[in-house]
Amino acid sequence: MAHERVREMEEALRRVRGVVCARVVPGPGGEPAEVHVMATPERSPRQVARDAASVLMTLFRIPVDLRRISVAQTETGPRRTGPGAGPHLFSVEVRTSGEVCQIRVRLRAGDALYEGTARGPDTVQWRPRLAATATLAAVEELTGGALGLELDEIRSVSMGPVTAVVVSIFRWGSPPGDWLLGSSVAGGDEELAAARAVMDAVRRIPSPGDPV
Repeated sequence: MAHERVREMEEALRRVRGVVCARVVPGPGGEPAEVHVMATPERSPRQVARDAASVLMTLFRIPVDLRRISVAQTETGPRRTGPGAGPHLFSVEVRTSGEVCQIRVRLRAGDALYEGTARGPDTVQWRPRLAATATLAAVEELTGGALGLELDEIRSVSMGPVTAVVVSIFRWGSPPGDWLLGSSVAGGDEELAAARAVMDAVRRIPSPGDPV
């Protein structure tokens, strides 16, 4: 696959709604072996991947398996900077291979990135749990395991027209025996909502000196 052809595909993918940037990795036979897309959270990774595959098929006559398309989502909006800025969700990447799903979550604290991954069955029921587990792994990397957090339960709860993801997390650290709850509106993307719900729970951990 010529370099010019790759550049044309990447430019076409960047015109997909919600896509910030895209990279096409050609295989030995010239076909796209991997497609990496970074998108905003306004649409689910599956929607972005389907649109990316449709663009490649329609404009370039190249069929691409959705499992070869990796979508990472970034948080949007202003963030606090400086020593007092806490960690925030940087990206959520969902990849599938056969019947296995891998979710990688990155947190940003200052100028550093911290990463957690989780693998499991590629099912609607398991994906939010994998996202929550990967987020906790990133938090543990950030804190060096000092918090001792363990995912207990994750549920989707409907309240009127809104669906929210709610997580409960057990804290083995000091003081031990704490339960943390976090929630986030799903908005059609339960993996991203699960990651946000975990971060909502983690932010509820009191800092030393906070009033009880």
